[in-house]
Amino acid sequence: MPENRPDSFGAFTMFVFPCAVAATSMDLYIADAGLGALFRYDPTMDVMAAIPGARITQQSKIAALADGSVIVTNGTDVPVEKIDPIASYWGSVAG
Repeated sequence: MPENRPDSFGAFTMFVFPCAVAATSMDLYIADAGLGALFRYDPTMDVMAAIPGARITQQSKIAALADGSVIVTNGTDVPVEKIDPIASYWGSVAG
C-alpha cells in the first residue's frame, strides 16, 4: 500500500481529508487538509503531484480562474494565494 505523504506523486495518490476541488480546462486541483497539501492532476500525463508552498487547512477553499490559474484561501488569517501552472508562479494576491 502506498505511503500517505504530501510529496508523493503518480497516477495513484491516497488522500487523507480532501476538502476542496477545482478544475481548469487542463488540470484538476485537489486540496487535502489531512496532508496539508494542494495536488495537481495532469490528465495528459496521468500524473498527480503536490504543489510546493501551498498551505492547506480544513478551512481552505480553491477556485479555478479562466486563465488557468488557481486561487487558494484559508480564511481570514492568511493572504489569498494564486498559482499559475504555466509560469510556475505562486504568490500572494491580497493581504
